[in-house]
Amino acid sequence: MAGKRIVHGIFIFLLILNCGFPLAGQQLIFEKHPDDLVKKPENGPNRKNFTHAFLSAALIMPQPGVQSIHTNQPFTGEAMLGVRYKRKLTKLFSVLTEAGLDNHFFNFGQHPGVFLSDSLTHHSQTIFESGFSGGAGIRTRFGQRGDYLGNYVDVGMTVNVSVIRNLRTTDLVNVSGSTNVLSERTTISQPIGMNRVCYSAFIRIGFDQVSIVASYRLTSLFDYSSGKDLPGLQLGLELSPFIY
Repeated sequence: MAGKRIVHGIFIFLLILNCGFPLAGQQLIFEKHPDDLVKKPENGPNRKNFTHAFLSAALIMPQPGVQSIHTNQPFTGEAMLGVRYKRKLTKLFSVLTEAGLDNHFFNFGQHPGVFLSDSLTHHSQTIFESGFSGGAGIRTRFGQRGDYLGNYVDVGMTVNVSVIRNLRTTDLVNVSGSTNVLSERTTISQPIGMNRVCYSAFIRIGFDQVSIVASYRLTSLFDYSSGKDLPGLQLGLELSPFIY
């Protein structure tokens, strides 16, 4: 009897296996497709491309050892508003291009007129010159990490194209029969005798958004040989007013 029960049990077990109960494998609950690596942005103060506005102001003064017409300080200088583009080449070096609007002003004291045709001694004379400026240079950055301007030195060349030029002359006039002294002012637009295009070399030492700028005009501002020219050395400050 025991043997028959064992045989019957085996037979029932095999019959159950042949019934083919549906068996499910592991069910996928979560599936993750990893995205591509995020690309590093190319625009930024210390990245491949960067464009920003800047403001600068400078004093124009005689270069030691160079004969130039005496000008009054601090009423002789330059103001500029521009835009600069920086293209990063390596961790240390970048190339720069810039363009903007600039204004030069030269104030003279009591001496004969600044032009050869004017031998009178005036109370004061001022030349105002406005136009466009463009330049290019190379920047060397001193190894700081992070997406900010850092410390750097720029060297390059600029060209100034004069569009508006005015010579303002002020004289003191004594009125006949009166002890009063009057001031008389005349303005000459586009005075003859000045170059429209001038070239300068510059060096800029930057500390993030503030920099010290020095430049020297390589060409004469007057287009004739008078023995003296206007001062060509500029020293000033520049501000890049952008927000990180």
